[in-house]
Amino acid sequence: MKDKAWEDYLPGQGTSWSWRRICWTKELVKQHLFSVDDYSIKLGYSWLVEEGPDKEWHQWFPNSIMVPRHSFILWLVAHQRMLTQDRLRRMGIAHDNVCFLCGNSEESLEHLFFKCDFSKRCIHILNSWIQIGVPESNFILWWIKWRHKSLMVKKVFAAIMTVVVYQIWVCRNQSRLEQYVVSPTVAMRRVKDEMKLRIRCNRVSSKSKSACRWVEQLCVS
Repeated sequence: MKDKAWEDYLPGQGTSWSWRRICWTKELVKQHLFSVDDYSIKLGYSWLVEEGPDKEWHQWFPNSIMVPRHSFILWLVAHQRMLTQDRLRRMGIAHDNVCFLCGNSEESLEHLFFKCDFSKRCIHILNSWIQIGVPESNFILWWIKWRHKSLMVKKVFAAIMTVVVYQIWVCRNQSRLEQYVVSPTVAMRRVKDEMKLRIRCNRVSSKSKSACRWVEQLCVS
């Protein structure tokens, strides 16, 4: 910065994308907050959060059965913030835009989680396990609108969805780094093992006998 004040500093053309992004954010903060006479952390937080009505799925996400890192990945997907190849390409970071899992189409969030043959196969295996009938196309929106009588079933099913999304993303990154694609069967076995562990650790229970039978079936199948 060469003795320049941070408030007035502007990055040069030779600086990295990450540094230019930090400086762009600084200018954005200046524009909205530095003009305020009496700045407070609360004011800054309110501006960043952009208060609005709760989403219809907020009470199921996250819940006590979910793993925090799984919830975070699903949050990124729900807000379309995943760093898929199409987004990295628009940023000038990536040059190739082919899906790492199928190699047949351009990788986008929509393709990776809903249209890729790998993801469709995962949902097919999932349906055989949970016996609910999850659609292959945009199963996340279906889950958000899904309703069931039992609170426990809602929580377990929401946790399953987070693990499925997380494992698809893990398999995608593994393929990118190791040039090897695991089979959907292996990916869904990881989902099953993770969920069985979460159900046992959280001692999931319900007054509904049918809900209890459904959860018990998940743990033995």
